[in-house]
Amino acid sequence: PAASPPAPITTAAESLSDVRLHSVLWMQTAAEYANTTRQIFRMASERLGPARGDRERSAIESVPGDPALPPAVIVDVDETILDNSPHAARLILAREGFDRERWNEWVTEASAPPVPGAVGSLRAARAAGVRVIYLTNRHPELEAATRRNLAALGCPIDEQPGEDVVLTYRERPEWTGDKTSRRLWVAERYRVLQLVGDDLNDFVAVPPRATIDYRRRLSDRYRERWGDSWFQLPNPLYGSWEQAITPDGTSIFDSPLGDTIRMLDTD
Repeated sequence: PAASPPAPITTAAESLSDVRLHSVLWMQTAAEYANTTRQIFRMASERLGPARGDRERSAIESVPGDPALPPAVIVDVDETILDNSPHAARLILAREGFDRERWNEWVTEASAPPVPGAVGSLRAARAAGVRVIYLTNRHPELEAATRRNLAALGCPIDEQPGEDVVLTYRERPEWTGDKTSRRLWVAERYRVLQLVGDDLNDFVAVPPRATIDYRRRLSDRYRERWGDSWFQLPNPLYGSWEQAITPDGTSIFDSPLGDTIRMLDTD
Protein backbone atom coordinates (compact mmCIF):
# COMPACT_ATOMS: atom_id res chain seq x y z
CA PRO A 1 0.00 0.00 0.00
CA ALA A 2 1.05 3.57 -0.60
CA ALA A 3 2.61 5.37 2.34
CA SER A 4 0.67 8.14 4.05
CA PRO A 5 1.59 11.68 2.96
CA PRO A 6 4.56 12.92 4.98
CA ALA A 7 4.10 15.62 7.57
CA PRO A 8 5.19 19.08 6.39
CA ILE A 9 8.88 19.91 6.82
CA THR A 10 9.13 23.35 8.33
CA THR A 11 12.87 23.98 8.39
CA ALA A 12 15.97 22.87 6.53
CA ALA A 13 17.40 21.52 9.76
CA GLU A 14 14.38 19.29 10.27
CA SER A 15 14.82 17.79 6.82
CA LEU A 16 18.30 16.61 7.86
CA SER A 17 17.33 15.26 11.27
CA ASP A 18 16.46 11.66 10.34
CA VAL A 19 19.71 9.70 10.28
CA ARG A 20 17.98 6.78 8.54
CA LEU A 21 17.39 8.67 5.31
CA HIS A 22 20.85 8.31 3.75
CA SER A 23 21.10 4.63 4.69
CA VAL A 24 17.70 3.74 3.27
CA LEU A 25 18.36 5.61 0.03
CA TRP A 26 21.70 3.82 -0.34
CA MET A 27 20.10 0.41 0.08
CA GLN A 28 17.26 1.20 -2.31
CA THR A 29 19.07 3.08 -5.06
CA ALA A 30 22.81 2.39 -5.03
CA ALA A 31 24.14 -0.18 -7.48
CA GLU A 32 27.05 -0.47 -5.05
CA TYR A 33 24.82 -1.99 -2.39
CA ALA A 34 23.45 -4.66 -4.74
CA ASN A 35 26.96 -5.34 -6.07
CA THR A 36 28.26 -5.84 -2.54
CA THR A 37 25.54 -8.27 -1.46
CA ARG A 38 25.71 -10.24 -4.71
CA GLN A 39 29.45 -10.71 -4.46
CA ILE A 40 29.15 -11.89 -0.84
CA PHE A 41 26.55 -14.48 -1.76
CA ARG A 42 28.58 -15.53 -4.78
CA MET A 43 31.62 -16.00 -2.55
CA ALA A 44 29.54 -18.06 -0.12
CA SER A 45 28.26 -20.26 -2.95
CA GLU A 46 31.75 -20.80 -4.33
CA ARG A 47 33.10 -21.76 -0.90
CA LEU A 48 30.25 -24.16 -0.19
CA GLY A 49 31.53 -26.94 -2.45
CA PRO A 50 34.95 -27.23 -0.77
CA ALA A 51 33.29 -26.90 2.64
CA ARG A 52 30.93 -29.75 1.89
CA GLY A 53 33.85 -31.91 0.83
CA ASP A 54 35.65 -31.27 4.13
CA ARG A 55 33.94 -33.83 6.34
CA GLU A 56 35.29 -32.23 9.53
CA ARG A 57 34.27 -28.67 8.63
CA SER A 58 32.23 -26.75 11.21
CA ALA A 59 31.30 -23.08 11.08
CA ILE A 60 30.16 -23.12 14.71
CA GLU A 61 32.64 -21.80 17.25
CA SER A 62 34.05 -24.58 19.47
CA VAL A 63 31.93 -27.31 17.81
CA PRO A 64 33.89 -29.86 15.75
CA GLY A 65 32.47 -31.13 12.51
CA ASP A 66 30.67 -34.46 12.61
CA PRO A 67 30.77 -36.27 9.23
CA ALA A 68 27.79 -38.39 10.27
CA LEU A 69 25.49 -35.35 10.29
CA PRO A 70 23.81 -33.91 7.18
CA PRO A 71 25.24 -30.57 5.95
CA ALA A 72 23.50 -27.24 6.53
CA VAL A 73 24.02 -23.51 6.37
CA ILE A 74 22.60 -21.08 8.93
CA VAL A 75 21.33 -17.73 7.68
CA ASP A 76 19.87 -14.70 9.40
CA VAL A 77 16.66 -13.27 7.91
CA ASP A 78 16.35 -9.49 8.27
CA GLU A 79 18.77 -7.52 6.09
CA THR A 80 20.40 -10.84 5.16
CA ILE A 81 17.66 -12.54 3.15
CA LEU A 82 14.77 -10.07 3.47
CA ASP A 83 15.22 -6.34 2.77
CA ASN A 84 13.18 -4.27 5.22
CA SER A 85 14.17 -0.88 3.85
CA PRO A 86 10.57 -0.21 2.63
CA HIS A 87 9.44 -0.41 6.26
CA ALA A 88 12.17 2.04 7.28
CA ALA A 89 11.13 4.34 4.44
CA ARG A 90 7.55 4.36 5.73
CA LEU A 91 8.76 5.34 9.20
CA ILE A 92 10.82 8.17 7.75
CA LEU A 93 7.86 9.54 5.79
CA ALA A 94 5.59 9.25 8.84
CA ARG A 95 8.23 10.90 11.08
CA GLU A 96 8.07 7.88 13.37
CA GLY A 97 10.68 5.91 15.29
CA PHE A 98 10.68 2.14 15.59
CA ASP A 99 7.39 0.81 16.91
CA ARG A 100 6.67 -2.86 17.60
CA GLU A 101 3.10 -2.66 16.33
CA ARG A 102 4.20 -1.03 13.07
CA TRP A 103 6.91 -3.68 12.67
CA ASN A 104 4.42 -6.50 13.21
CA GLU A 105 2.12 -4.98 10.59
CA TRP A 106 5.00 -4.83 8.10
CA VAL A 107 6.05 -8.43 8.71
CA THR A 108 2.45 -9.63 8.44
CA GLU A 109 2.27 -8.14 4.93
CA ALA A 110 4.94 -10.70 3.94
CA SER A 111 6.02 -8.35 1.16
CA ALA A 112 9.70 -7.68 1.90
CA PRO A 113 11.85 -7.94 -1.24
CA PRO A 114 14.96 -10.13 -1.24
CA VAL A 115 18.46 -8.89 -0.56
CA PRO A 116 20.18 -9.06 -3.98
CA GLY A 117 21.84 -12.43 -4.51
CA ALA A 118 20.25 -14.12 -1.51
CA VAL A 119 17.60 -16.31 -3.12
CA GLY A 120 19.85 -17.74 -5.82
CA SER A 121 22.54 -18.60 -3.28
CA LEU A 122 20.08 -20.39 -0.98
CA ARG A 123 18.48 -22.30 -3.85
CA ALA A 124 21.92 -23.41 -5.07
CA ALA A 125 22.79 -24.64 -1.57
CA ARG A 126 19.57 -26.63 -1.32
CA ALA A 127 20.08 -28.08 -4.82
CA ALA A 128 23.49 -29.28 -3.65
CA GLY A 129 21.88 -31.18 -0.78
CA VAL A 130 22.64 -28.62 1.91
CA ARG A 131 19.80 -27.74 4.28
CA VAL A 132 19.08 -24.04 4.84
CA ILE A 133 18.28 -23.10 8.46
CA TYR A 134 16.91 -19.62 9.23
CA LEU A 135 17.72 -18.04 12.61
CA THR A 136 15.74 -14.87 13.24
CA ASN A 137 14.97 -12.66 16.21
CA ARG A 138 11.49 -12.10 14.89
CA HIS A 139 8.94 -13.18 17.50
CA PRO A 140 7.18 -16.57 17.26
CA GLU A 141 3.82 -15.08 16.33
CA LEU A 142 5.46 -13.71 13.16
CA GLU A 143 6.87 -17.04 12.00
CA ALA A 144 3.95 -17.90 9.71
CA ALA A 145 4.17 -14.52 7.94
CA THR A 146 7.95 -14.86 7.69
CA ARG A 147 7.55 -18.26 6.07
CA ARG A 148 5.05 -16.83 3.58
CA ASN A 149 7.46 -14.06 2.64
CA LEU A 150 10.38 -16.45 2.19
CA ALA A 151 8.31 -18.92 0.20
CA ALA A 152 6.90 -16.20 -2.07
CA LEU A 153 10.46 -15.23 -3.00
CA GLY A 154 11.44 -18.81 -3.77
CA CYS A 155 13.61 -19.36 -0.70
CA PRO A 156 13.91 -23.06 0.24
CA ILE A 157 11.91 -23.80 3.38
CA ASP A 158 11.08 -27.44 2.68
CA GLU A 159 11.09 -29.59 5.77
CA GLN A 160 11.05 -33.21 6.79
CA PRO A 161 8.33 -34.36 9.23
CA GLY A 162 9.11 -33.00 12.67
CA GLU A 163 11.79 -30.65 11.33
CA ASP A 164 11.81 -26.87 11.87
CA VAL A 165 14.06 -24.69 9.73
CA VAL A 166 12.79 -21.27 10.87
CA LEU A 167 13.96 -20.73 14.44
CA THR A 168 12.52 -17.61 16.05
CA TYR A 169 13.19 -15.63 19.22
CA ARG A 170 11.76 -17.36 22.32
CA GLU A 171 10.28 -20.18 20.25
CA ARG A 172 11.80 -22.20 23.06
CA PRO A 173 12.36 -20.61 26.49
CA GLU A 174 16.14 -20.79 26.16
CA TRP A 175 16.21 -19.17 22.71
CA THR A 176 17.00 -15.59 23.66
CA GLY A 177 18.14 -12.70 21.48
CA ASP A 178 21.62 -14.20 21.72
CA LYS A 179 21.54 -16.79 18.94
CA THR A 180 24.23 -19.02 20.51
CA SER A 181 21.74 -21.52 21.95
CA ARG A 182 20.01 -21.87 18.58
CA ARG A 183 23.29 -22.32 16.72
CA LEU A 184 24.23 -25.10 19.15
CA TRP A 185 20.78 -26.67 18.74
CA VAL A 186 21.30 -26.78 14.98
CA ALA A 187 24.86 -28.10 15.40
CA GLU A 188 23.51 -31.11 17.29
CA ARG A 189 21.48 -32.06 14.22
CA TYR A 190 23.55 -30.80 11.28
CA ARG A 191 27.13 -30.26 10.22
CA VAL A 192 27.01 -26.48 9.82
CA LEU A 193 29.19 -25.41 6.90
CA GLN A 194 28.52 -21.67 6.83
CA LEU A 195 27.01 -18.80 8.79
CA VAL A 196 25.53 -15.85 6.87
CA GLY A 197 24.28 -12.69 8.57
CA ASP A 198 24.48 -8.93 8.88
CA ASP A 199 25.42 -8.59 12.56
CA LEU A 200 28.37 -9.81 14.61
CA ASN A 201 25.89 -11.64 16.86
CA ASP A 202 24.93 -13.83 13.89
CA PHE A 203 28.36 -15.46 14.16
CA VAL A 204 29.57 -15.32 17.74
CA ALA A 205 28.20 -14.33 21.15
CA VAL A 206 28.84 -10.65 21.91
CA PRO A 207 28.36 -9.47 25.51
CA PRO A 208 25.73 -6.75 25.97
CA ARG A 209 27.20 -3.25 25.85
CA ALA A 210 30.52 -4.57 24.52
CA THR A 211 32.90 -1.73 23.71
CA ILE A 212 34.08 -0.78 20.24
CA ASP A 213 37.55 -2.15 20.98
CA TYR A 214 36.15 -5.42 22.36
CA ARG A 215 34.03 -5.96 19.24
CA ARG A 216 37.02 -5.28 17.00
CA ARG A 217 39.25 -7.68 18.95
CA LEU A 218 36.52 -10.34 18.86
CA SER A 219 36.17 -9.95 15.11
CA ASP A 220 39.92 -10.11 14.65
CA ARG A 221 40.13 -13.31 16.71
CA TYR A 222 38.15 -15.06 13.97
CA ARG A 223 39.83 -13.42 11.01
CA GLU A 224 40.40 -16.78 9.29
CA ARG A 225 36.66 -17.47 9.20
CA TRP A 226 35.55 -14.29 7.42
CA GLY A 227 35.00 -15.04 3.75
CA ASP A 228 35.63 -18.75 4.36
CA SER A 229 32.83 -20.06 6.58
CA TRP A 230 31.41 -16.74 7.85
CA PHE A 231 29.86 -14.25 5.42
CA GLN A 232 28.61 -10.87 6.59
CA LEU A 233 26.24 -8.58 4.69
CA PRO A 234 26.27 -4.77 5.03
CA ASN A 235 23.48 -3.24 7.14
CA PRO A 236 23.63 0.56 7.43
CA LEU A 237 20.19 0.75 9.08
CA TYR A 238 20.72 -0.73 12.55
CA GLY A 239 22.70 -3.32 14.48
CA SER A 240 24.28 -4.34 17.76
CA TRP A 241 27.23 -2.06 16.91
CA GLU A 242 25.07 0.87 18.01
CA GLN A 243 25.15 -0.39 21.60
CA ALA A 244 28.88 0.27 21.71
CA ILE A 245 28.60 3.97 20.88
CA THR A 246 25.51 5.15 22.76
CA PRO A 247 25.51 5.85 26.52
CA ASP A 248 22.42 3.74 27.18
CA GLY A 249 23.13 1.03 24.58
CA THR A 250 20.17 1.84 22.34
CA SER A 251 19.66 2.57 18.65
CA ILE A 252 20.89 5.93 17.36
CA PHE A 253 17.93 6.30 15.00
CA ASP A 254 15.80 8.18 17.50
CA SER A 255 18.68 10.32 18.78
CA PRO A 256 18.86 14.02 17.90
CA LEU A 257 21.16 14.68 14.97
CA GLY A 258 23.52 16.71 17.15
CA ASP A 259 24.00 13.79 19.55
CA THR A 260 24.76 11.47 16.65
CA ILE A 261 27.27 13.85 15.10
CA ARG A 262 29.20 14.00 18.36
CA MET A 263 29.90 10.28 17.98
CA LEU A 264 32.05 10.90 14.91
CA ASP A 265 35.84 10.44 15.08
CA THR A 266 37.91 12.78 12.90
CA ASP A 267 41.35 11.52 13.97
